[in-house]
Amino acid sequence: MNVPTAIEEAFADLIKGYKLGSKTIVRCWHSVRNDVKWRPDVDLSFPCVDVRCAPPKPDEIERTLLIPCRLQVFTKSVDDKNHQSINRIEEAVQSACDALYSQFIAQAGVKYAAFVTAVEAACSGLDIGGFTFGEGLEPYDNDGLNTVGITMTVHYSRSDF
Repeated sequence: MNVPTAIEEAFADLIKGYKLGSKTIVRCWHSVRNDVKWRPDVDLSFPCVDVRCAPPKPDEIERTLLIPCRLQVFTKSVDDKNHQSINRIEEAVQSACDALYSQFIAQAGVKYAAFVTAVEAACSGLDIGGFTFGEGLEPYDNDGLNTVGITMTVHYSRSDF
């Protein structure tokens, strides 16, 4: 499997376990058809958490690979004028990322184990090494949408490198 796809899906499974709200969609860019509300004529449904991983890049010693993954929250401005919904969803996504990072540091925990197991099972020879927080996306509204985002970088190695 494509590594960004596996990581996106693991993040989606992680954040679906938090209080996003019953109408919130979690959409993985690399596997958009897994979004039950996706249709070819309507790319996005709102509110949503859009999960997008960049292609891998090497770290400074070129032994470990890094994949930044943006978890971007969207609501329609007209439906969320006071930003209550986007703030609630952002808090849930941040809580999920905090739990993953905390459990990685402790090298123990159900959420960390589930994430690592899912990615490593989908990508033979891959070993998750850790997580770091990346640059966040500051809140803004544009073209009728509110948005804010969190970036987590996944560090991993491959047995064939």
